[in-house]
Amino acid sequence: MDVLRLCIGLYGISGVGKSTFLGTLESGEQRLEVVEGSDVLAKRCGSLDKFKSLGSSQKRAEREAAGEHLIHRSEGNPLVVAAHFSFPAREQPATGPFSFEVAFTDTDARLYTHVVYLEADAQVIASQSSLDTSRSRQHCDNEELLEQWQRHEIDQLRTRCERNGTPFSLIGPLRDSGRSDFAAAKALIHDWLEQHKNRLAVQKWLKDSLEPSNAAGVPKSVFLLIDGDGTLAREDT
Repeated sequence: MDVLRLCIGLYGISGVGKSTFLGTLESGEQRLEVVEGSDVLAKRCGSLDKFKSLGSSQKRAEREAAGEHLIHRSEGNPLVVAAHFSFPAREQPATGPFSFEVAFTDTDARLYTHVVYLEADAQVIASQSSLDTSRSRQHCDNEELLEQWQRHEIDQLRTRCERNGTPFSLIGPLRDSGRSDFAAAKALIHDWLEQHKNRLAVQKWLKDSLEPSNAAGVPKSVFLLIDGDGTLAREDT
């Protein structure tokens, strides 16, 4: 049987509140391990500044290696990983739509069993970014760029998730505040965690039931298994 993993990718453009949301999970869901993807890269490279100083191919190699590390890490504990799908390109065209550099890798596509995208109003993101003096965020005062960046990520990430058979959930902004709906995202992740726990229990029961009961290798019982929800293997979903 496959090793059942639960690894949730938490996406959203800079300033939407991913780190703040991770903090609410850390205090409320003791069965989850929360991870800042940038912290994994910083640990691998010595610091985040050293990672940022690398060339494009070196950055991709480090992202791929970090993803492989998290795949193995998620085999023991359910994870929620805050990550970046893309960044605004350093050089922007003089006219026309803005351009973006994709940070998402093939390893990320294998890593995440589920993806949550936090969406918020561009005006709110710009405001939240201006209040966060602990980080330097380029372009986060440009609401037009933020809107295009967010739409680019939602469209691209949804397409990749559909291609890979990965559940993609868009958490839209609240009507009254324009902020991303953290309560809805938290409830969704809680449901996925409960489903994961139930699948682990079913898998353990099946494994115990199918273990040979004598030296001849005859199992305790004979079963006809019909798996339609990925309990035994993700490919069955």
